[in-house]
Amino acid sequence: MRGMSPAVQSATRFSVVTNGLFLALFSVAPSLLIAADIALAADIALAADIPVAVELLSGTVTNAELVQLNETLAKLRQPEGVIEVPLSQILTVKQATASKPPRTAEAEKALTDAALRDGSRLKLNSLSLQESRLLGKHPVWGEMEFGRNEVTSLRLAATDAKVDAAWKELSSRDLTRDLVVLRKGDVLDHLEGTVIGIGEKTIQFLLDGDEVPVKRERVFGIVLAKGEVQSPSLIRCDLDNNETILVDQVSLADGKWTLSRQGQNYKAELEYGPISIDYSSGKLVYLSEQEPRSAKYTPFFGYTWEYRKDRSFEGRPLAVGQRTYRRGLAVHSKSELTWQLGGEFRRFQTVMGYDPEISTASTALVRILGDGKELLKVDLVRGNPPHSVDLDITDISQMTIVVDFGTDEVDIGDRIHFGNAKVVK
Repeated sequence: MRGMSPAVQSATRFSVVTNGLFLALFSVAPSLLIAADIALAADIALAADIPVAVELLSGTVTNAELVQLNETLAKLRQPEGVIEVPLSQILTVKQATASKPPRTAEAEKALTDAALRDGSRLKLNSLSLQESRLLGKHPVWGEMEFGRNEVTSLRLAATDAKVDAAWKELSSRDLTRDLVVLRKGDVLDHLEGTVIGIGEKTIQFLLDGDEVPVKRERVFGIVLAKGEVQSPSLIRCDLDNNETILVDQVSLADGKWTLSRQGQNYKAELEYGPISIDYSSGKLVYLSEQEPRSAKYTPFFGYTWEYRKDRSFEGRPLAVGQRTYRRGLAVHSKSELTWQLGGEFRRFQTVMGYDPEISTASTALVRILGDGKELLKVDLVRGNPPHSVDLDITDISQMTIVVDFGTDEVDIGDRIHFGNAKVVK
């Protein structure tokens, strides 16, 4: 594996060979790449080039062809030539369409969905628990082993829309004891205790001090109690079969993908590659991921409109203009939210505007403060285009978002959405 140290080579998890990926293409002025401190490199043969969409820390998205990728940089081909982009400047590399991975007989039998605390999602066709280790077999990557504390949940039954919402709620709980989840018709019930063994036919369960065997065929899934586990900054790779794997290195050389993670022992060669590579861990923080240091609200007729994370006040996807955002905030007028930044970030970026579901004429005032100093003051009017924000917050310890009445001096549906509200290092 060219460009990798012997230590990293020995820790290779798995490698992926692709015959070509087709990624979403976006346009950007070349001058923006120059501003991102990206240097021109020597020309490289076209054989391994893969069309990509690369999102930079600056917010710029550019179309190019990926020539090479290693632990420090990506080489991209543009009409002007080949350029080198430091990975420190890259957030994501994405594809828009991709061939579905081949389905083998072994893959079809992979019914166990394993969710790991690092965000990985894997489909396994065998699973057992031995002492504090979970042993599984992946149809492609072979034998896999996890510490018990690394695993969040194990769904042993196939997906079913009738109970999927209930399973999602159970598997997202912050637990001090394990749950064995049983299906009764279209309802999920559960036992609470400690899972001490997972066998081919039986789940060994400690219930109120008594060891109780539960037939595996009756078990819909298992949710494990939260344990202490390290959360290193990792690269998220989403595959086109609804699996996700987190690694510490991704490389591409001569058309061959290599994904690796120290301390693990997974290896495979596939005819497809990641549909998305996310390098954002450790580079930015979404405000919806962090609790504000303080939150102040002025009640309306006895009701307090507390801010919402990643959803609208109605519980629907967060939208600004015509676009929806996976991350963001919904904030009502007469709210003041302050986050502790500690001077660790350079930029605050978001796209803000009215909740599109608000139909009445309305105005709101948004102010952004850094250590008490006003950085931005904007009057928002319902129906106007979204307002993009990119503020310098270098050395700022506390940042405050204030949403207040606008020129109408009254609350008429003052629900402001902040799409992808994030601070960037």
